[in-house]
Amino acid sequence: MNLKLKHFYLLVCILATFNSQAQTANDQATNYLNLQLVGVFNNDTPEFYNGIITLLDGTVLTGDISLNHVNNKTYNTIIVQDNDWVYIPNKTIKDVVLNSDQDDKTKFTVIKEDAILYREVYKKNEDVSVYDSSIRPFENRLTDKVYVKENNTVTNTFDFWTSGPKKDLVNYINNRDGSTYRNRDFKSLDELFAKL
Repeated sequence: MNLKLKHFYLLVCILATFNSQAQTANDQATNYLNLQLVGVFNNDTPEFYNGIITLLDGTVLTGDISLNHVNNKTYNTIIVQDNDWVYIPNKTIKDVVLNSDQDDKTKFTVIKEDAILYREVYKKNEDVSVYDSSIRPFENRLTDKVYVKENNTVTNTFDFWTSGPKKDLVNYINNRDGSTYRNRDFKSLDELFAKL
């Protein structure tokens, strides 16, 4: 990661922790800045994956898709249609399913009001799901903030003082269950998810 990006991200994270009552606004600002920074440092070169977009009105679109791009100050998903990029506002999307060459599928959905599509990394049943903010659909690791949706309550597990998103999720489980797990107690993400 670029050193300037790390420093700027650190500054954004510090600012986001000052006011817990404005957490939603801070999440929106941080995510907006993260996506802007990704665009600045990576020349906003979208990565496209074959997939399906389901809109809130039930319309289904298929094609090459790239997620979470800022256009006209709103988050959008790009789909290639007729050799042209079409921007679809995330606020009109129910979910996106991206496919790999090995027939793996990854679902992205809006879980908060900030209209960012989050990657579903684990789903136990209709009551428990885990999401992160990676736009790389087939990475087998947690990225950035991790959200747990449990009994229709969405919890942002992010803690500036931890070593990363895995530890944030371990802390969530410890706080919920009164347990004392550590990162090293889980050799894989599947073992960690099994505790949810």
